[in-house]
Amino acid sequence: MGAGTTNPKYFDFERYATLEGYAYDVLAILEELHVSLCMFVGHSLSSMVGALASIIRPDLFSKLVIVAASPRFLSTDEHFGGFEQEDIDQLCGAMESNYQAWCSRFTPLVVGGDMNSVPVQEFSRTLFSMRPGIEATNLDPTITPNPIIKHTIIPIIKQTTISIIKQSLSTIQKSLLYNTGKDHKKSSKSQHIALSVFRMIFQFNLRNLLSHVTLHLLSHIIQSSKGLAVPVVVSDYLHRNLGGKSVVEIIAVKGHLPQLSSPEVTVPVLLRHIRCYKINMICDTFGVVEWPWNLTHPVC
Repeated sequence: MGAGTTNPKYFDFERYATLEGYAYDVLAILEELHVSLCMFVGHSLSSMVGALASIIRPDLFSKLVIVAASPRFLSTDEHFGGFEQEDIDQLCGAMESNYQAWCSRFTPLVVGGDMNSVPVQEFSRTLFSMRPGIEATNLDPTITPNPIIKHTIIPIIKQTTISIIKQSLSTIQKSLLYNTGKDHKKSSKSQHIALSVFRMIFQFNLRNLLSHVTLHLLSHIIQSSKGLAVPVVVSDYLHRNLGGKSVVEIIAVKGHLPQLSSPEVTVPVLLRHIRCYKINMICDTFGVVEWPWNLTHPVC
């Protein structure tokens, strides 16, 4: 909510001030589709949304495949998240003063490319969609979405997801769904959706809840070898602190959005981890304790 083709008027600043609002959205979607078991594939913040949703309703999630995820982006004395408080304050100040200029500087850094590249242009459009009333004048209208993403990633993920989701008569309990009892707040153009989301991203802290992610099957952690937002050490932190078993794979790409900047490398890795679902199910069915791959570099 708040980006893409969603109506910005229905972005609830109170609801989405924490990860819980997004997690309950995921549960609401699963209820609407009558999904009783699923594999969750998420990137960055969405990864932690899926992790939190799996804590609330572990019976609905068999496995997590998370890309460039972090339980906390802000660094502390005992945790290296990648950003210092001073960095965040400066970024927020830049967003408030000149959103267009901020996007022009921030997007190439986080994606890992120049402003005229297709991945950077695509990500810039998503950022501008989060700020009603601000036009993306620096974007090239002749650049169209990456065909690899449109014709390869999306259809495969849809097909794979449909094939592994099991339908049953059980539905999500209504009492678990987030409900403020209020109508959605209608935001004016003066309200800054992007800044609100940005602040939430750098304020959330899921470190103390990682041990509660105890899915029946493996969690798969995929990380770029060089990314601005999430250092490689964070993937190891997740691996050591998730409650259930997990595997980590570091892929030789740069940028925080490898599925966008390097789909030719990232998509095969994603598909391999997604297809491991069937192997996981076989191992679990026959009571195999030792998983048939190295915990650092899965080969299934």
